Amino acid sequence: MEPFSLEGLGLEGPELPAPTPEEVTAGAPAVEEALQPFSLEELGLTQEEIAGLELAPEELAPVSVEETVPEVAAPVARPSVDELRARLAAQPEDEPSRLELARACAEAGSFEDGVEQYRWLIKKGSQGLEETIIADLRAWIEQEKEERRLQRLHRLLGDAYMKAGLYAQAVQEYAWVLSQPARR
Repeated sequence: MEPFSLEGLGLEGPELPAPTPEEVTAGAPAVEEALQPFSLEELGLTQEEIAGLELAPEELAPVSVEETVPEVAAPVARPSVDELRARLAAQPEDEPSRLELARACAEAGSFEDGVEQYRWLIKKGSQGLEETIIADLRAWIEQEKEERRLQRLHRLLGDAYMKAGLYAQAVQEYAWVLSQPARR
């Protein structure tokens, strides 16, 4: 086997020119052709080889391929924050609505309301929502830029980990909060 170099492979050395629009389109994924039925003979199998497979007659017949178009569900209109608040006023223990409200508040930039809803779910919510809450809080942390808010979200995430029994992760979140400079 011969040794090689990155430069020899074109991976190092002078800068490569930017691809032209034609080169970019040439590398675009091709549209798949529809599948066509075929027989075993078309695959190059002899009659003896086909007989050796011991297939039933219905298995030997070419299979027709029906083109199916996946059904795409119409987007469901999400309830507004006000509608969700009204639901919770009528049924304060409605956890799915509270989770929806927490998500809606987080998306709308209503930080305090979102934190309050997630805190309620962590402290008073039934078991089984922890994974969802943890995933939501982790996603929110990824989006958040403001330091004080990040500290509060990490603390809340630590609480969610505690409720889920994930003590090592909870300690990591609390340690992260404590490692941040105190801002008054």
